[in-house]
Formats: sequence, structure tokens, C-alpha cells
Amino acid sequence: MPGKLHVFEVTDPVLNRVTRTAELLDPSAGAPLPNVLTLRDAQLLHRYVDTLIFSRIERLEDVLAGRPFNDAQTWRLEFQGVN
Repeated sequence: MPGKLHVFEVTDPVLNRVTRTAELLDPSAGAPLPNVLTLRDAQLLHRYVDTLIFSRIERLEDVLAGRPFNDAQTWRLEFQGVN
């Protein structure tokens, strides 16, 4: 799925500190891609010529408990046609 990577720092109210955050944006609309959660406290683990690997947590809402929970995730991003 094509998208634009946006990495920035923001205060996370659950972690109560500034965290590095990664989002994948729709290239045409600039809005976050549907069904792709924000990666919070993101860390770049690996960079190669056309690949980035980020890891950390995605926050999901536990509807039954009425509170969020964090789920560990790893993103592998491959770049095509980058000049």
C-alpha cells in the first residue's frame, strides 16, 4: 500500500512524556491511511538502501475495559522509485 511516512514528536498523554510518532499518510489526501494505526514511541531499527524497519507500539481501545492498551508492532517499509 503506497503512503508517505511522517515521523514527528508529540506529547503522549498515556505515557505522560514526549514520544517519537510515525504515521503513514495517504499521498493524495495527506490524511492517515485507513486501517493503519499510528506507531507510538517509534524506533528506527534498521535502514538499508530501500528499506526501513520501525518498531514499538500501536494503541488500541479496549471497548470492554473502557481503556486503551498497547500492542507491540514492527513496520517494514520499502521504498520504490525514490529519487
